[in-house]
Amino acid sequence: GLPIFRSEGCDGLVSLGGCSPHDCAKAIGILVNNPGSIHDYQGLFAVSNMLPPLVAVTTTSGTGSEATFATIISDHERHQKMVIADPKLLPIVAVNDPLMTCSMPPHITAGTGMDALTHAIEAYVSNLSNPYSDGLALQAIRLISENLPRAYKDGSDMEARSNMCYGQYCAGLAFNSSQLGNTHSLAHALGAIYNLPHGECNALMLPYVMRKNMPAVSRKMAEIAQILGADGSGLSEEQFAEQAVVLIEQFNRNLGLASSIKELAGRYGKQPDAADIQAMVEHAVQDPCNKPNPVPFSAEDYRTIFEKAWKA
Repeated sequence: GLPIFRSEGCDGLVSLGGCSPHDCAKAIGILVNNPGSIHDYQGLFAVSNMLPPLVAVTTTSGTGSEATFATIISDHERHQKMVIADPKLLPIVAVNDPLMTCSMPPHITAGTGMDALTHAIEAYVSNLSNPYSDGLALQAIRLISENLPRAYKDGSDMEARSNMCYGQYCAGLAFNSSQLGNTHSLAHALGAIYNLPHGECNALMLPYVMRKNMPAVSRKMAEIAQILGADGSGLSEEQFAEQAVVLIEQFNRNLGLASSIKELAGRYGKQPDAADIQAMVEHAVQDPCNKPNPVPFSAEDYRTIFEKAWKA
């Protein structure tokens, strides 16, 4: 993309699609006005010069990339998903038109929708959460939990598609403010090693991280459970919070999503090897999304979750 931009004398970028086109356009934009390789910008706030104008037109309801200043670039040589984040990456215009999402097949609807729900939940329980991000995250959780099953069942349901556009956009704005957490660290590692869809990796890892985080954020988890439809009558705060995890697990099942790493990898023709867990642990430990997580994870914590999820 970069040579084409230069050879054609372009002065702006338009990305059309889900996360990958938006993130690709952001990476091209970085290198248009900044020297070196894309690897030089891995991490936080490393971009010196502004990007050319970028208009992001979204065709999925999941990633929120059109509303955020992050880009994820796969490094296939190092088996890494590089996180690059800088305010200069924010598109100048975001287009979320539900008509553009109606052709998503059910499994893409499910995976991208769970990606957005993960964004909202992680933004809400983040150590960097604030009143602005909390309002957006709670609205996103409500919109997605009420409308994702409908959009999954009937892709032409325009009310559900419209509300999913709002929900994923609110979730993107929420995590733009308060960032993410260890679900993404695990999902980035799993996706990088086996080249698996990011949203489905998030869906698989989310219940494990929620349960691990619960002691530190039981009040917020109980609020999430209430939005998801749980009845807290007669339950302690901790018991009510546990219902949030149970309902997310049920949500995944109802959307036909994989319940283990082996199942998910098998769906995409991959042959998972338990020996790869060490590489995934090392990737997760280095992932910058883990910093705002409400509970610090050790390498062994990551390993335990990968092992539990291996053939759950």
